[in-house]
Amino acid sequence: MWLFPGPQLTNRQFHIWLQGNQFFHNFTVVDQLEAYCSNVSAIDDLRIFFTVTAVFAVVLILMQSRRSELISRYDFIWKLQALHEQVEMTKKHAQNRSILENILPSHVARHFLEDKVNSKSKDLYHEARDYACIIFITITDFSKFYMELDANNEGVECLRLLNEIISDFDDLLDRDEFKCIEKIKTISTTYMAASGLYGK
Repeated sequence: MWLFPGPQLTNRQFHIWLQGNQFFHNFTVVDQLEAYCSNVSAIDDLRIFFTVTAVFAVVLILMQSRRSELISRYDFIWKLQALHEQVEMTKKHAQNRSILENILPSHVARHFLEDKVNSKSKDLYHEARDYACIIFITITDFSKFYMELDANNEGVECLRLLNEIISDFDDLLDRDEFKCIEKIKTISTTYMAASGLYGK
């Protein structure tokens, strides 16, 4: 519209104004032009009106575009956080499962980890076994052997030796011929294990 020649546009606006004001039809052209100039201001210029409308529309489009972009970014961040939390939850679940299977025999741990709709999860677990054995292995007189001296680094060397003995028992139980034996726990110098606990 700004490229349209000025006199032609003004002439067109004058005729549009004249059609809307039937009262001035009987006036002379000079009187009509004077009335037109006195009644019409620069704000009524169609170029200004359409320019303001176009600028307003562009601003609205830019605002909506920016808003849509922000929503998309937030949505992406929320999905990324949800995915990260899901991965963390899976890791925690695997850690909890590993800890529980380390404390309990694997078939007992499975009993507590499975979602059973009709079972009461607070019930105590029990299972009859025909052949079971519990062993307590104690290192006798370790308290007499344990001394906090400068020579053994304030007793650290004694504890290191105890740890090596317990680790040797753990290594033995990891061998295939001793897979039926389950380590229960260690208390101080006592090593507790059991066999015959596995499910059918």
